[in-house]
Amino acid sequence: MSGIIRRIDGLGRIVIPREIRKRFNIKEDDYLDISCDSNNIIISKYDLLKENEYIKILINTFSEYLNSSIVLFNRERIIYKYNDFLNNNFDFYINLLGSLKVNYIFRNKYYFIYNSIIIDSDLVGGFIIYRDYDFNDNEINISKLLLKSLIKYIEK
Repeated sequence: MSGIIRRIDGLGRIVIPREIRKRFNIKEDDYLDISCDSNNIIISKYDLLKENEYIKILINTFSEYLNSSIVLFNRERIIYKYNDFLNNNFDFYINLLGSLKVNYIFRNKYYFIYNSIIIDSDLVGGFIIYRDYDFNDNEINISKLLLKSLIKYIEK
C-alpha cells in the first residue's frame, strides 16, 4: 500500500496530512502511539481513557455500591456504561456535562453526580453517576474516590 510521502524536519517531526487527521479524528493535543515492527513505523491514535477489564471492574463495583448507573466517556464516545437505565446516546451525556455548573444536581427527576477527568491539564473524559433518588454526602465523596482511582490508573 502506497501512502503520502512526507519529509522529516530538523527536529524529527512530520506533519500528518489533514485527510488522515480528519479520517481518524486526530486533533491538536491528541496522543499518538508510535511503535514499530521489523520493517515499519506504526502510528496509532491513543486513548488515555479506554475500556479494559480494570475499568469495567472499577465502574461495576462503584455502581453496585452506590446503587446507581455510571457512564464513562472520553471526548469522543462512551467508553463503558453500567446499569444505564436512561440508555441515552453520547451527545446526551456530553450536553449534560457541558450544561452543568456544579458537581451535583437534580434534573428531570434524576440526581446526577458528574466529574471531569483531567490529566496534565488536559480534559480526557468524564463520568456521570445517576439514579432516581438523592445522594448523601458520603456517596458524593465516594464518587470523588472513583475519580481519583481513574486518574491514578490512567497516569501509571
